[in-house]
Amino acid sequence: MLTGRPPFQAATPLETLRKVTEQEAERPSAINARVDRDLETICLKCLEKAPEHRFTSADALAEDLERWINHEPISARPASAWERLQKWRRRKPAMAGMIGLVALVAATGFGGVLWQWRKTKQSLMKSETNLYINRIGRAQRELADGYIGFMEQLLNDCPIALRQWEWHYLHRLCQADHRTIEAAGGHGRLGLQPQRRAPRRHQHDLERDSARQRVLQRISRTDLGCRKRAKVDEL
Repeated sequence: MLTGRPPFQAATPLETLRKVTEQEAERPSAINARVDRDLETICLKCLEKAPEHRFTSADALAEDLERWINHEPISARPASAWERLQKWRRRKPAMAGMIGLVALVAATGFGGVLWQWRKTKQSLMKSETNLYINRIGRAQRELADGYIGFMEQLLNDCPIALRQWEWHYLHRLCQADHRTIEAAGGHGRLGLQPQRRAPRRHQHDLERDSARQRVLQRISRTDLGCRKRAKVDEL
């Protein structure tokens, strides 16, 4: 009935009997692709050569057929978790639809929360970056004016994760100025008193300041470029 022909077929009755005793039955789905997998499993179990592999009784066969009709897992073949889920969905479509709807709403809500969290994190990072740029610019101006204490405080307030080459360069200059102040007899007191200026430089210090000024101009250009990019991002 499933395939339109017997499971064993030959030119003579003797050849047919030989196939029954020596060969395995062909899978019904190989002849008719529309045959359900579980129904095919039940049929093939009925045709097993070894008695212990067949159904133990007609009642066991009837129970498996009833399970198949009711879209329940059959005993002839252990069903996977996905197959059991699909059978349950066919048995209780209303409940399955409700659970699916709840899962969809939960996933949508989680996606919205995740999106808002990322947006807040990006906004916070942008604010921290802008504040870092502002501190670097102010530290540069404090250095130019000779207020090493203010400059050091601004550099210390910069988050470690955002410190780039400009921070390290200004920090080295700050340490160099501390050493210059100590050599001039300040013993570091000027570094702790930001309202006072660093002592007058000697000629070699002025030459070093010329190279320093070129780097500070580069920092200024970097600062201006970062501010422009930040404004574009805000738009």
